[in-house]
Amino acid sequence: MARIMLVDDEPHNLSAMMRVLRMQGEHEIERFETPAAALARARETLFDIVIADYRMPEMDGARFLQAFRQLQPQAYRIIVSGYADGELFRSAINQAQLHRFIEKPVDNMVLLQAVEEGLAQGALQREVAELRIELEQLRHLLDARTSLLQQVAQQYPDVLPKDWEERGN
Repeated sequence: MARIMLVDDEPHNLSAMMRVLRMQGEHEIERFETPAAALARARETLFDIVIADYRMPEMDGARFLQAFRQLQPQAYRIIVSGYADGELFRSAINQAQLHRFIEKPVDNMVLLQAVEEGLAQGALQREVAELRIELEQLRHLLDARTSLLQQVAQQYPDVLPKDWEERGN
């Protein structure tokens, strides 16, 4: 089950996004009308995806997502805005290292697709992390095996073939 954070100072926008996301499946969705409340919650709980409005009175969405990224760099970050000028878009991407920018009014299918992409990316990141751990464990095993073989080669020089190290241990 995905944990999704919605941040928008307009309650009707939050309600609309929640309705759409509930159609997609059993997500745990938390909604916030202020970036400060959302950041406080982000200090307590991990989220898979965060979706924030760009224009909010307290803090714009790009600055909010930049602060959120400091707390939870692994979360998939989406910004929504009715103001789609190029400078805003570049600024938001650069500041918050956004994954997606969605124009308002939010198209339900675009929102659902963005969440699906975020979930898929999160799954891939977890798989990569698990594979890195497995690779590190295998490296330790290989290092231990190599060390043991070196000890055997030093103590009993005639037991191993002369070129055992060149042949890949």
